[in-house]
Amino acid sequence: MQVLQNMVASLGNPIKSQPPSQVTNVNTINVVNNLTIAPWGAPLQLTDADVEAALASIPGVAGTLALPEVVSTLMELVKRAHMSSTARNVYLNPKRGDQALALTPTGGWAAMPLTEATAALFDDASARIAAPVGRQRVNALRATVPVQYRADKAQAVQLGLRPMEAHLANLAPGGPGPLLLESAAAAQPAPLDPAEAVALIKQLPAAYEPSGAVTAEWLMSITAAAKTTAAELTRALRQASARNLCGIAEWRGIMQRNVPPL
Repeated sequence: MQVLQNMVASLGNPIKSQPPSQVTNVNTINVVNNLTIAPWGAPLQLTDADVEAALASIPGVAGTLALPEVVSTLMELVKRAHMSSTARNVYLNPKRGDQALALTPTGGWAAMPLTEATAALFDDASARIAAPVGRQRVNALRATVPVQYRADKAQAVQLGLRPMEAHLANLAPGGPGPLLLESAAAAQPAPLDPAEAVALIKQLPAAYEPSGAVTAEWLMSITAAAKTTAAELTRALRQASARNLCGIAEWRGIMQRNVPPL
C-alpha cells in the first residue's frame, strides 16, 4: 500500500526539467565552454617571435642538425601554437592513445590516427618556419629545418608520436594545456653588452659579400658563439658604434641581410 501511495504522489509532482548542458554551436563559429575555437585545419597561431624562439633553442649551427633536434623544434612550435585556449582544436582520444579528436567545422569532434594528426601539425609548423616575413631574418635554420623535415618526414613523425601523445593529452578539456620547457619559455636571449659584442667581432672578424652584407656563414658563427640572435647582435653593435667602440660596417652589414631593426 505504501508503495502505491508513493507512486501516486510522484505522478502529482512531475520531475522538474533539468537545465540543458553546454551545447557546442554547430554553425560556422564553434563555441566550446563559451570559447570560440578555430576548427581543425585552421593555420597555427604562431608569430615570428615564436619561430625565432624555437630556432634559438637549437644547439650548433645549420647543417649539423640531427633529426631529433628537428622534431624537438617542431614540437616546440606546436606547443606554442596551442597556448591560446581558442587554438586547442585537437586533443588525445581518452579511450584510445593512438587517436586524436579534432574539432570539425560543423562543431563535432572527429577521430583520426595520431600519426595523421602529428604529420599535419608538423607540416604546418614546418611551413610556418619557412614562410617569408616582411623583412627576412637571416637565419639559415629557417630553410634547414623544413628541408630536413621533408627529407625524412616519415621518421620525424614516428619520433614525434610520443611527445605529441603527451602534448595532446595535456590539451584535453580540463587539462593543464601546453607544457613548455623552462629554457624554451624564456623566448628572448639576455641582452648582449656592446663591449662584449666588440670583443666577439675582434675574435671573429666579419666576412662580407660584394654587396656589403655580411656572409650568412659568419653571422651564424658569431651568433652561435654569443648565444644570441642576429637582431640582438645588431642592437649591441649599433650601441657600440655610437660609443665609438667600433665602426659601422658590421652592424650595417647585418642590416643588409634584412635583419629587422630593433
